[in-house]
Amino acid sequence: MTLRLFDHFRHWLQQPTTLSGLSMFVGAAAGLWTGAIAQDMGYSLMGASLPLLLPDNTTAQRIGQAALLPLVATLSRNTIIPPLSSDPSPLPNEKSPYT
Repeated sequence: MTLRLFDHFRHWLQQPTTLSGLSMFVGAAAGLWTGAIAQDMGYSLMGASLPLLLPDNTTAQRIGQAALLPLVATLSRNTIIPPLSSDPSPLPNEKSPYT
């Protein structure tokens, strides 16, 4: 029984999506720990990596992707990308084109 469980774990670990998910999760955790990336970006990356950790071709992976997609999209839309300014102010050393 233990050998069969080890074979399932080894097969799961050898899948490309599992390796991508693990690298994204560990990279985001390391970035958060060292302060190299912002908290919201790190949590978005960690959340986006979770469906990749589920085994390929399973219903669990489709459910995980469907559940986490709105969360990741909301986090990335609201916090990672800065809002566009409606004020077309020039750079500090430039003259405004509107004067």
